[in-house]
Amino acid sequence: MLKKDFLNKHLKNIDESYFTHMRHALYFSVKSFGAGFILLLHSIAPFVLITNGSSIITRLYNIMTVRNQVIRLSAVKDKNVAIVGFGLSGLLAFLNLVKHHKKHSQKLEITIFEKSRFYCKGTAYSTKNINHLLNVPAYRMGVIDQDREHFYKWLTSKGYNYSKNDFVPRQIFGVYLEDVLESALKIADKKGISYKFINKEISEIGIKSNHYVINHSAYNHCILSTGVRLKNWDKNFWKVNLTEYLNKHEVHLIGCGLTAFDAAISLRDLNFKGTIFMHSRTGKMPQMHQIPAPGAKVEPVLTLQDASLPLSQIFKKFANACKHSPNWRLHFDTLRPMTQDFWKALTVEKKKRFMRHCFRLWNVHRHRCPESQYQIINEMFKAKKLIFSKKKPNEKNVIDCTGFDYGFKSHLVDSLLKNEIVEFDELKAGIISQKPNFHIMGGLNFGNTFEITAVPDIASQAHKVARSILN
Repeated sequence: MLKKDFLNKHLKNIDESYFTHMRHALYFSVKSFGAGFILLLHSIAPFVLITNGSSIITRLYNIMTVRNQVIRLSAVKDKNVAIVGFGLSGLLAFLNLVKHHKKHSQKLEITIFEKSRFYCKGTAYSTKNINHLLNVPAYRMGVIDQDREHFYKWLTSKGYNYSKNDFVPRQIFGVYLEDVLESALKIADKKGISYKFINKEISEIGIKSNHYVINHSAYNHCILSTGVRLKNWDKNFWKVNLTEYLNKHEVHLIGCGLTAFDAAISLRDLNFKGTIFMHSRTGKMPQMHQIPAPGAKVEPVLTLQDASLPLSQIFKKFANACKHSPNWRLHFDTLRPMTQDFWKALTVEKKKRFMRHCFRLWNVHRHRCPESQYQIINEMFKAKKLIFSKKKPNEKNVIDCTGFDYGFKSHLVDSLLKNEIVEFDELKAGIISQKPNFHIMGGLNFGNTFEITAVPDIASQAHKVARSILN
């Protein structure tokens, strides 16, 4: 009876049936005998099978290590969290975890995986160009969920001479994020939270007994915050070396959104002497920000109940309100707090029609351009330094500025789908977690939530994810 109880306890700890456990044990037995035989041959003839035996032993060791970690984590209440990707989303997830962790509660260990050297800033906030500006006023860019003015307060404390309504260089916001990371690390050290950074791209996440296997280690919670991939990465504005284009007579930008504006301004600041062509089939460029007059307010045009209306009526109702308003931007701002809920209330067919017919129009009005940047672009058009074209560019001197590739596939996404950790959303424009302890941050939720890339959205989500893990 004692042996049976011990066997049942052992099988329960490793979450395996008797025959599954037998199969795994036999696998180890066969592989161990094989490794021993290979090493025996190698000892006799050192010039053959040089790494085969050690490779088998290393693989068996990694498997055994994961199994032991799963057993340990299953037996205690410790939280062992993996954060895969450490741009803005990963940083805010880390910040909220350490901030809301109770010092005398369960043990918290955090491992952060990030492939690039831009820890905590990501691509957008790692720019070195002082003319690349945030497209949201300073007073609304705080990363603390309950303190939206946190960034503006930081600017003031550091002696920067900006007002609340100024559009601050993204380079400075990157410095702010580094300060936020430093503060988060101090909180972690004070609370005795264990953390480590691993500079590595993760291409596979496995699952074992509801634990996630990453880089040969097991975690009982995983936060995926890799962000959305950019289109045509090899020729993308954020990847190419602009100095290689400076001796060209022409440079062709694909797209005419905010990224194209950044590219045009960057070339101008590098004293590019040639002509910049901006290619787009629609020619719809971002609208300019206009700070509303003090006290200016409008009532929300749409309610959640309006989601049941035909899409044409929803669009007409909102567009008419914007047309008859002295500042249509206010109507977009009143819609912001309910955008995610409104999107979720729409049917799949309405969402698809919106993406086909309205998304581009939405973007040029929703994601607006600071006035100073807008003026620079207009001056370049007037001087014929920047020329708009609806023609498709040739393959020479092309820089892709078309933005995000929602719903992309990769080795990592493939492994998550294969292991049934996630599935694509109904629009195939993002992924949805199928496990309560697997959390997806930021733009990877696009198809399901729509508005999820702005700082306020990510800050709010990071707060919820941390609470979910810690509770």
